[in-house]
Amino acid sequence: MIAVIAAMGENRVIGFENKILWKLPNDMKRFKDLTTGHPVIMGRKTFESIGGALPNRSNIVLTRFFSLPKDFPEDVVVKHSFSGALECAKSMPGGNDIFIIGGAEVYRAALHNISVNSVFLTVIHAPFSGDAFFPCLDILKWKVFEYFSNLKDEKNPYNYEYFHFVRK
Repeated sequence: MIAVIAAMGENRVIGFENKILWKLPNDMKRFKDLTTGHPVIMGRKTFESIGGALPNRSNIVLTRFFSLPKDFPEDVVVKHSFSGALECAKSMPGGNDIFIIGGAEVYRAALHNISVNSVFLTVIHAPFSGDAFFPCLDILKWKVFEYFSNLKDEKNPYNYEYFHFVRK
């Protein structure tokens, strides 16, 4: 499986100034449970916003820059094309399942790649002001495979839904 995994506000916002705008512990746990032990592909800005490599995952960073900071982690693989990142991820431990974790430009590239066959999407029922947006899914190419609705609680301050889409 090659999957996109994302969370967005109901207006498709995924971030502002390279930051996530919400705290949703249940969604973070789901993200960790799904991606642990598998390669993750992310853009350079997403990598910088996380603050380093995600533990217990092979981290691949997509960037247009050919010279990276001297303190860039040695255990992070850098690729300059989406197809190159996918090929690399397939050969890594856990490469039978690969997750694309952001940001907006990387999501856009992934959704246009026929190899990507799943989308795990959390929709948070609140409007957020942001500068990064999740691309529209073409409903002619995707169908809902699983769906869960969740109400806010003492730890998760928003109503939200989990969707698992598969390519038709």
